[in-house]
Amino acid sequence: MKMIKLIIGVIVFFAAVGQVKAENTGLNLYRAGMDEAAIVYFKKVCASQSTAREKAEANYYIANAFIRLGHPDSALSYFDKGLIEDPEYPYNIVGIAGLTVLKQDPKAAEAIFKQAISVNKKDMGVYLAVARAYISQKDYENANKYIARAIKVDSKSGWPYLLKGDIARLQNKLMEAATEYEQAIYFSPELISSYLKYAAVYMSLNKELALTTLQQAKEQSADFRGIDALLGELYFSQGKSSEAVASYARFIEDGNYSETHLLTYALYLYMDKKYEEVLPIILPVIQKEPNNFVANRIYAYVKAKTDQTEDGLKIIEKFVNNAPKDKLIALDYVSLADEQAENKLNREAIENYKKAIAIDSNRRFLYQNIADIYVKESEIDSSAKYYDLYADVAGKEDIVVLFKYGRNLYSMTSNLDSTLREKQILYLRKADTIFQLLSEIAPGNYLGYFWRARVNSLIDMETTEGLAKPYYEKVVEIALPDADKRKRELSESYRYLGYYYYVQADAKATAKNNAKAAKEEYLKSKEYFSKVLEIEPENAVATQVIEAIDKLNLEK
Repeated sequence: MKMIKLIIGVIVFFAAVGQVKAENTGLNLYRAGMDEAAIVYFKKVCASQSTAREKAEANYYIANAFIRLGHPDSALSYFDKGLIEDPEYPYNIVGIAGLTVLKQDPKAAEAIFKQAISVNKKDMGVYLAVARAYISQKDYENANKYIARAIKVDSKSGWPYLLKGDIARLQNKLMEAATEYEQAIYFSPELISSYLKYAAVYMSLNKELALTTLQQAKEQSADFRGIDALLGELYFSQGKSSEAVASYARFIEDGNYSETHLLTYALYLYMDKKYEEVLPIILPVIQKEPNNFVANRIYAYVKAKTDQTEDGLKIIEKFVNNAPKDKLIALDYVSLADEQAENKLNREAIENYKKAIAIDSNRRFLYQNIADIYVKESEIDSSAKYYDLYADVAGKEDIVVLFKYGRNLYSMTSNLDSTLREKQILYLRKADTIFQLLSEIAPGNYLGYFWRARVNSLIDMETTEGLAKPYYEKVVEIALPDADKRKRELSESYRYLGYYYYVQADAKATAKNNAKAAKEEYLKSKEYFSKVLEIEPENAVATQVIEAIDKLNLEK
């Protein structure tokens, strides 16, 4: 009760004040939900030669930022500091009442709020301050009532809608939050934080819309670096590490960053493979806080990538093995698996890639890493399984995926023991289907036909059926205009076609016991082997075949 009387007593002497409405970096950071950065900014205000009123306001926003970060005790201390700086600034009193009186005696708190409002009923900011007090106690119903009163005071301001959006977001009503942020943008296009919060809602739902919104914010305020921070996060979520680094660097350079922001920047640098720039950021943090989990995580990542001795593997293993399991993220397992794969610990790497996928299904592209390891282990069944899974993730029209998958199937099947001919044929036909799809996606590219030719040549090992013939002919058709660059492919195609016609001629001549009966086929074979010699004059096989055909005296 003593606290209640003290607060009411102070309010009686309030002068009519209006909340400072000028937009500044600190307010933009706070309203955008970038609480740690806002705290850094407003602490600078408190330490500067600012006026008592400016310091009172700065403490008010620091306190509210701490509330959102889940530190009510810290918040209360800053409300107190603000009250000391300027006892006639009402918002800190409202904040104190929200954290203390509202818990003890809601009716008394309401009386305090009414007293604060009575000082200047046209000050929309006081109503919003009361709404924030209710939000601090998760009383969203009463918070919305005061926001509605703020709208009556100024129906053309976007600020109340920004707070309404925050409440909806706290209740996980994302579409409702987005609608409120849109309203805030409509009424106050200059309110940069509305764009940022709208974009934040869509970061995981529609990245292109989020990007467009942030670009609109840039048009409104090109110098506000909070936009660059969110752009960095968006680019990072899209796997665009270079863009993420460039954007986040602009935010860091502005100076309103916390240790958390520094570690985020270090992670982006790591993902962009700028390893030499990471350690100078995280080592001072580790020296100050040896048990800082995030700093130690990034340190382990970097050492795993840069330390070529066994120490790199040991450091990342130690981090993952000693970390609480509920704190491990997918990237922890990926970093460990990458290093294990590098050290040929293939079984361990596979298991850790699988753990990463189990934590984050968006990392199903790691199926490719698993499939590649199974290729090294010559485990064709498992490799095919995981390439199929990866193809589902990447899309059936991803040319790079199709090519690698089909080529690896060909490579593994060509090395299978002859006793496994049935399995070999099965996977060769699978590879043929893959390369067929590749040639359909890119009909003007020789690669799909070239690898179909190789696959079918392996299926038809005796070249009696000529299964590869139409595909090698297609390779010649596509590659011939670019003959200087495609000598290898043309030579292989000519060799096959020459050999195919020789086999056909030999079979026909044997059946009729007359070489001249196969004259046409022999001459076709000679024609193709002659083309081989044009490309490879020293090719001994081509020379021998041509000499053998010439000895048949087919022209006599």
